[in-house]
Amino acid sequence: MFAAQPSDKTVAAGASATFEVQATGFAPLYYRWERLPAGSSTWVLLSFSDDVLYSGIFSSALTVRVASAGMNGDQFRCIVRDGRDITATSASAMLRVGQGQAQAPVILTQPANLTISTGSEGTFTVVAVGTAPLTYQWYQGNNPINGAVLSTYRIPSVQAGDAGNYSVEVSNSSGTTRSRVATLTVVTIAPSVGTYAVTTVAGTPNVSGLVNGTGAAVQFNTAIGIAVDAAGSAYIADENNHVIRKMTAAGAVTTFAGIARNGGSNDGTTTARFLFPKAVAADADGTVYVADTFNHTIRKITPAGQVSTLAGVPGSTGSSNGTGSAARFNMPQGIAVDKSGNIYVTELVNHTVRKITPAGVVTTLAGTAGRQRRRDGDSGAL
Repeated sequence: MFAAQPSDKTVAAGASATFEVQATGFAPLYYRWERLPAGSSTWVLLSFSDDVLYSGIFSSALTVRVASAGMNGDQFRCIVRDGRDITATSASAMLRVGQGQAQAPVILTQPANLTISTGSEGTFTVVAVGTAPLTYQWYQGNNPINGAVLSTYRIPSVQAGDAGNYSVEVSNSSGTTRSRVATLTVVTIAPSVGTYAVTTVAGTPNVSGLVNGTGAAVQFNTAIGIAVDAAGSAYIADENNHVIRKMTAAGAVTTFAGIARNGGSNDGTTTARFLFPKAVAADADGTVYVADTFNHTIRKITPAGQVSTLAGVPGSTGSSNGTGSAARFNMPQGIAVDKSGNIYVTELVNHTVRKITPAGVVTTLAGTAGRQRRRDGDSGAL
């Protein structure tokens, strides 16, 4: 299956490194990288939460964004699965980070703006790499905050006097790096009046599986996205079961589309498949739209259960705009539909918001593909 294996990389601390495979097989091809930390004997699958340190986790090329001394000796390999469910694992490749080269702190994730109601908890977080040990000092305005010397700064009960600008200095023997400013906005919300009861409509806590029915007899496996149509029926993205479930207003749960625990990209009714779908939306007519995350596509399900691919190509990532299969997505994670039938999609890897018209025309509504930052403005300025 592999036409080219990943090769070892040697880089200086602070530089990036890219590992790449070339694979052949029955389309579409699905990729996922693993890491073996130096000194460990256990391979670990990289996931969405690792996107801060790595890009291309689900593609043929994995990039270590900023190599640090602590990564020296780490190994990486790629698991590839084709459209016939044939799986192969590449050879491993080692990352060597230049020894004796001290690396000044590099901030990978900046602290974000917060809007918090009085009495609630607020937490600022920074993610940085560099030659150990790293030290931290948080500031409110230009004033250092006593005792705020960790990578996170937590305010247990936010009050009006906490409003303002916050930043953090990250230091080591090679220098100091100051983060961007994050603003804390404090709002006063009148307490709500009344008592609210929370009940479990379907499923049992800590019990996973795929069982249809009602109440506690029902089982899901990572029910991660939900939408409700005009008739009161709920549609659930049952991610690890690779299916979309439907729950009537009376609480009866059925499998609406997909084949349980059988990921894929087929369209149709009884043959339709999904691959780790994460979000759903329903329009006024009862049509359901699915962010089929690992297929990198947007799927459409009619009220009769007919599944089609509205935009994107299974297994093909990118950021191209266009109509239907001419468009490309990269890990679509959120989806919504307006009263005119326009669909809005958020993408994890592209860091963009896309718009799809009822005719399947895809445009980039906000953000710039591949550019991860926080900035207000008009569409591509973000």
